[in-house]
Amino acid sequence: AGAELREGAEVRDHRVLADRVRVALAGGAAAEARVLVAADGLGSPTRRRAGLERPVRAPERFGVRRHAEVPDAGDAVEVHFGDGVEAYVTPVGPRQVGVAFLFERGAARSFEALLGRFPALAARLDGAAFATPARGAGPLARAARARVADRLVLLGDAAGYLDAVTGEGLSLAFGCAIDLAALLPGALARGATAHDLAAYETAWRRRYGPYARWTRLVLALSRRPGLRRRLIALAAMAPRPFERAVAAAVG
Repeated sequence: AGAELREGAEVRDHRVLADRVRVALAGGAAAEARVLVAADGLGSPTRRRAGLERPVRAPERFGVRRHAEVPDAGDAVEVHFGDGVEAYVTPVGPRQVGVAFLFERGAARSFEALLGRFPALAARLDGAAFATPARGAGPLARAARARVADRLVLLGDAAGYLDAVTGEGLSLAFGCAIDLAALLPGALARGATAHDLAAYETAWRRRYGPYARWTRLVLALSRRPGLRRRLIALAAMAPRPFERAVAAAVG
């Protein structure tokens, strides 16, 4: 599509000029464009530089994951609930699963300690070879005052994030990218100011709203073991209504 891909081009700074934005790269190099789309993750440096960072007042949650080699990965995602921590087992290949933990600050200090909180899962993975080291991220909840500024758009986790508990981060980012692609030509033609890009803010809120409501519900259940057990038991007895509720929430 005509894009130039630069691997390892570390962005050090950006400046919004009258008719373009200039990005300073490591080593003294620079790049210019009519608009900067920042998809630089939870801790987005671009969001902070642009003054769009907004504090989040919520219990801090973190995530850590590794990939494990198993005889049969299956075709289902497993969710295991514990006290202050959840475990997720996701097939990523015929014989490999991603094992991830989401937890609140103070729950544990290592991947091994978190795995030990789930004896049945630990027994299944006993002796399994791990294909990747432990990688983590957090705090997960991040917020921005706005998703747009003059010649600047925040996309993906940089635009705002609540929690990975519902696994919707990628779908949210891709959906917003599609929305941005549709409205960007017109916004560029008008000058790409924050006002010209306001339609993206509206599109983002439309997609983020259902994700946030569903995620807050699941987080509330994860912190209430008694209610969670009752709801899971009901879902097991009557799976169809539960499936319809999930489909309505996340598509």
